[in-house]
Amino acid sequence: MAGAQPGTHALKLKPLTVPDTLKNGSRFMKWDDDLSTVTPITPTVDPHGYFLHWTDQNKETEFLDITHIKDARTGKSTKTPKEAKLRELLDVGNLVGRIENRLLTIVTGPDMVNITYLNFMALQVEEATEWAEELFSLASNLLSHNMNRETSLEKAYVTVTLQPNSEGRIPVKNIVRMFSADKKRVETALEHCNLPFGRSNSIPLEDFTPDVYRSFLSHLCPRPELSSVFSQQGAKGAYLSVDQMTEFINERQRDPRLNEILYPPLRPSQIQTLMEKYELNQSLLKQGLITLEGFSRYLVSDENGVIPPEKLDQSEDMTFPLSHYFINSSHNTYLTGTQTNVYNKQQLSRIYPKGTRVDSSNYMPQLFWNAGCQLVALNFQTIDLTMQLNLGMYEYNGKSGYRLKPEFMRRPDKHFDPFAESTVDGIVANTVKIISGQFLSDKKVGVYIELDMFGLPVDTRRKALKTKTSQSNAINPVWDEEPIIFKKVVLPTLASLRIAAFEEEGKFIGHRIIPVPAIRPGYRYIGLRNEKNQSLILPAVFVYIEVKDYVPDTFADVIEALSNPIRYVNLLEQRSQQLAALTLEEGEEETSKEVEANADQPGLAEPKANLRSAPLENGHSPITAPRHGAERSDRYGGGHTRGAQATQADRAGAEETLQGDEGCGEETPEEDFGDGEGTDNQVQPGSEPTHTQTQRSPEKERLDFCMYDFIYYSVVRGKLEINKSYVNEVVQNIKRLEDAQAKRQERLVEQHKDIQQQILDEKPKLQGAVEAEYQEKFCLLPGEIQDFLLNRKGGVKSHVVPQPSTPHDILSEEELEEDRSK
Repeated sequence: MAGAQPGTHALKLKPLTVPDTLKNGSRFMKWDDDLSTVTPITPTVDPHGYFLHWTDQNKETEFLDITHIKDARTGKSTKTPKEAKLRELLDVGNLVGRIENRLLTIVTGPDMVNITYLNFMALQVEEATEWAEELFSLASNLLSHNMNRETSLEKAYVTVTLQPNSEGRIPVKNIVRMFSADKKRVETALEHCNLPFGRSNSIPLEDFTPDVYRSFLSHLCPRPELSSVFSQQGAKGAYLSVDQMTEFINERQRDPRLNEILYPPLRPSQIQTLMEKYELNQSLLKQGLITLEGFSRYLVSDENGVIPPEKLDQSEDMTFPLSHYFINSSHNTYLTGTQTNVYNKQQLSRIYPKGTRVDSSNYMPQLFWNAGCQLVALNFQTIDLTMQLNLGMYEYNGKSGYRLKPEFMRRPDKHFDPFAESTVDGIVANTVKIISGQFLSDKKVGVYIELDMFGLPVDTRRKALKTKTSQSNAINPVWDEEPIIFKKVVLPTLASLRIAAFEEEGKFIGHRIIPVPAIRPGYRYIGLRNEKNQSLILPAVFVYIEVKDYVPDTFADVIEALSNPIRYVNLLEQRSQQLAALTLEEGEEETSKEVEANADQPGLAEPKANLRSAPLENGHSPITAPRHGAERSDRYGGGHTRGAQATQADRAGAEETLQGDEGCGEETPEEDFGDGEGTDNQVQPGSEPTHTQTQRSPEKERLDFCMYDFIYYSVVRGKLEINKSYVNEVVQNIKRLEDAQAKRQERLVEQHKDIQQQILDEKPKLQGAVEAEYQEKFCLLPGEIQDFLLNRKGGVKSHVVPQPSTPHDILSEEELEEDRSK
């Protein structure tokens, strides 16, 4: 199983491209075995790759949605005409070569059981081969099955424009049929666009341009909820500034769990470039502004798909043993011999419907996925909710039919109980708000939305949310109700979110099943699917989603305080003032009023009893530490004060106030904070105790304790910041090492190039020198040979022939005879 390797995923998905041969069309003979008919046609594919269409002999256009094509075959896998009449009409007897090489069979249908075969015969073998390959490539492109909202609306426009009448005009009845939920609204929208709107009228193709079509949609389906979202982002009048758009994208549309170093938020300059793609008013762009129309175009674009493209692609590591995957399997799927060996080694588990299910019903596969079973086989011919969950499960990872199990389900040293509520790594908290719907039904009926969560038993919530039913409005219902909060999803890797739309009487319209880890936060359009998981062109739901890391309730206040400490301190101070006002006695209250009245009049006498301790030099009031000994009873409900006892009314009022007091941590023994010796508020011998020193009510003690809690958690926050700083430092070091390695590699490459160039430069010189030396030695060689032979002859003294020691010592026959004569 070759596939994606661990690490950063390189997206393999490519946009649709239609070859010229398919756009221009080719001549085919369409034949039907059942009707024994043969029709000459010229099928073509629109430039966007949405439809295969042709005109039959009755001058009517036939359509085939390319996403519904299961296979395109040629050669031995095609259907061949069997009846003699068909073979005669196709002139099979006069064909040169094998007939199946010119045949094209297109397999189409809503599922793998209910399929239809369309049979064609090309004039040339090459044409049949090209059409089969290109049609299958278009049909299997995952982006065509996961269109953004803009592309879906464009597909509806192409559907209308591909059905002109004999005069080349668009019949109004075709537009009414496409948007049939409210025929009167369709006619009114056409009238607003200054187009013919009568049922018997038609519109020239050149008048129904894409811009006119968008204007028609805005009148047919007004979107007041978008104006509300636009205003909530701080729009001044009809515009958003670059800074406001930057805040919207980074705060609303960005996943807050992303590392800000590896995935930094967008800068205003990047947002300006983004705005230039969607805002048409150039003068406003120069001022750094975007209109509601540009904002709407941004929301329906590829930038805002609810599922990131890498989740659709084959992004999971496909190199693990077979037992580490969930494997898509029907009831009639069996392993091959080599894989049956893998079963014995890796202990694969295969679950299948029991024989008593004579109605081909299915069981809930989620239970067995939770237990780590690999092959959970279903009856594919029954498209019920359980089969829909199976289709949603295996739609991702490139539709390979394999999904990698979570790590703790693969490692032998890990234990996991699917029925336990204990936490595991990666717990998330999701919030989903259903805002509105668009073109949900082709009838004028009320509609509503339901929300389900499937996963572990602790995560599963059936009908977690059900909206109100709209009032006979399926075109643009707006709910904008309270969101549903999933506070804790224990195992998001096995959890799926299902959003389903129904008519008022409960009839199913469409749904979408999305794995929880693949959900993008922010304002998103969710295109609906039918019960067989095929994309519906028009129906969609507009939602707002928040995704966060899970925080237990025990630490919710702490996290809130740490996320905004200034607000938390201000809130404590406000509560302190409120509690102080409740505990003042009658005389003290009058003194307090006198102080407030004389605050702006210099020279007036100061009150005898100060209600606040003197501020320190830095302008902050000191925090009075609690005393130990008998004073501990103040904190734990004794009600005593230092030197004075609070009245019963004071304590009763304080207790009533503290019941609604939030944000204070649990009480901790005062030894954790010291006994307060040496503080400014400690009573000195012989001094007159002030009100602050003597009047220590339980409320004030509780507030001081909250402040100490805040200081303690601030220290914890500091440690967390240190850890975060350390992680960031490690990431930076890794990046620096990678940069240094890349630069070193570049230097080595440059040095290698320099050495290669030096070799190339020196090569001619060296070759010339070697050639000259060779020629010089070659010229001297004959003389050296002659001298050698003469010297050799002079050294022979007898007829005994010595054994040559080198090849040069070998003598010729003439030389031997000459030696003998001597």
